[in-house]
Amino acid sequence: MRATPLAVALWIAAVPVACGANGSETTADATPDTILDAAPDSWSDNEDVAEPASDVALPDMTEPDAAEPDAAEPDAPEPDAPADEIDVAPEAVDVTPEADAPGVYEAIPGARCEPSERFARVQVYGSPWSPALDAQVEVNDRPDAWTPKAPALADASCSYYEQAPPAFCGTCPTGTLCAPDATCQAKPAPLAGVVLTLTAGDQTQVLETTGEPGGAWATVTLPGRTFAVELTWAGNTLTLGETSVPEPVAGLTMQLQGAYDKPTALDLAWTPPGDPASVFTHIPINHHAAGPTYTECAVDASVGALHVDGAMLEPLAVITGLEFQGIEHARFAAVETPQGCVEVRFLVQQYPN
Repeated sequence: MRATPLAVALWIAAVPVACGANGSETTADATPDTILDAAPDSWSDNEDVAEPASDVALPDMTEPDAAEPDAAEPDAPEPDAPADEIDVAPEAVDVTPEADAPGVYEAIPGARCEPSERFARVQVYGSPWSPALDAQVEVNDRPDAWTPKAPALADASCSYYEQAPPAFCGTCPTGTLCAPDATCQAKPAPLAGVVLTLTAGDQTQVLETTGEPGGAWATVTLPGRTFAVELTWAGNTLTLGETSVPEPVAGLTMQLQGAYDKPTALDLAWTPPGDPASVFTHIPINHHAAGPTYTECAVDASVGALHVDGAMLEPLAVITGLEFQGIEHARFAAVETPQGCVEVRFLVQQYPN
């Protein structure tokens, strides 16, 4: 695993890894310091079991000579058993396991997916102005090949990801696009039949995807703010123990240095909560530019402050200026699978005055 302060703004595993069509996320640990490494590149098969030899010497069944037996000789021995009564070793059975057999995974509290590895995301989220909570799940068939593989800039709290320059692939087959590595890649497709089950005590609520973009969404009808999670897709199961949606942080303020079209720094401050999680923000490039260029930051909420350097802000403030998206007081969990990374987020969204 590799420490990295990442995540996504409005609340996947990746590890990726999700009801109508909305967004949400999960976590059970304070600071999401851990970025999960990519799944292993290869999966070795066991060698086939060698088939045992089945050549068995059969007894000599020829008729004896018809000569009269010598009276002094003992009785002739009983003949050997006929051939059809002889035991022969059975054929060997091939017990080689499937290379990518579906499995059961337990999300790791406090871990987050590397954005380029995430193919699935679960979110349970709320806001300061309503007691209601929502849940959202989205699972694609693969991670997004167009997400930057590594940050262009990074410090202790933040990472700036920059869209790769256009690549040349020639003519890609129908249904594929030219990825940044100059290979033709299929775009991620949302999966149908993904089931998210939230549990509170002895009550459950189920969301199921239909293959529509955005996955499935619903208002949470269970009591309280603490839920266990089970996610199933394509024969796989992910579980996460009881996790609570954090309460909003108090006293949230923001100070922007410079101007919206030329920011030199962004400073956030809040009152450290008694039950801290992480304070996370995802700042995208101006929507007129679009594309996978953005800055993500995360710190332990007990720190009470977050600084974003101007070098990670100015590239985002093109055309009509910086579009800061607020913060999330969040708990993360994630796990790697052979398909990629699944991420769960439990969070409350907040906006500074």
